[in-house]
Parts: sequence; C-alpha cells; structure tokens
Amino acid sequence: AYNATNLQLYWTDSQPYGIVDNLHLTEFSLDGIWVENTTSNVQTGMGKWDDGYSSLIFYFKLRREVGYYILDYFLPSILLVITSWITFWIQADASPARTALGTSTMLSFITLNGNVMKNLPKVSYITASEVWFFGGATFIFCSLAEFAFVNVVFRRR
Repeated sequence: AYNATNLQLYWTDSQPYGIVDNLHLTEFSLDGIWVENTTSNVQTGMGKWDDGYSSLIFYFKLRREVGYYILDYFLPSILLVITSWITFWIQADASPARTALGTSTMLSFITLNGNVMKNLPKVSYITASEVWFFGGATFIFCSLAEFAFVNVVFRRR
C-alpha cells in the first residue's frame, strides 16, 4: 500500500457530487453534504505507527422525518387501541362480538408492529417503538382480560 508520502488523494472539485432533484427518501431528509481530504495514521500489527495514508471522506447528514412514523405507525396503533375499548360498551352477554373485536384488534396491532419493525434496523437495545408496542399491546390485552372478567361475573348472576 502507498502511504501519504507516495500517494496523495484529493477531490478534483469542491462539490464532487450531484443530487437528483426528483429522488427522495420517505423516512429521511438530507440536511447536509460535505467532503474532506485527510491523512490518517494507522497502527500496524507490531504496535508501530505508519506514516499515514491519504483518504477521501464523503459525509452526509440525514434527519429522520417524524411525520412518516406518526402516520404509518403511531396514529394507526392509537386507533387500534381505542377500537379495542369499544368492547367496554358492548353488552356483557354479546360474547362473540366482544371476542371478535378484541382478538382482531390484537392481531391487527401485532401485524402493524411487524410491518413497521421489518423496515427498521436491528439493534441490541430497546427502542421507543418497542416500548410503544408493549404499551399498546398491554392496553389491548387488558381490554380482553376485562371481557373475561365481565363474562365470568355475568354468567354467575
């Protein structure tokens, strides 16, 4: 390999990139682009430092679009949780309707979460969308548990 004394890399233009106007990402917006010429020192396997190597760096800064997640995940999940609460106003003896509504909202919520999670990067830590999912699933599960409790009490009377 050639070190910086033998080979020096540099950008031939101050703006060596182009941006296509009609191309955009739905989840992100581009905040900035810049380039840099650098020389980096590298430690060899023997613990010694090499003279340095010339490198070209291309930076781009992305900003996450919150509106995408609100419309595609948070708003539908809120509506599903509210829909699961409709079972509170259904008659206690209408078991098929309450069961169908409760299970279908839970299954829809799980499907929605699966579709959103497959588009997100896999990370080792817990994310805000996972906390949101566990909270929503807990609310829907509690509405199903309330149905079971009301059903037992109604049948004993």
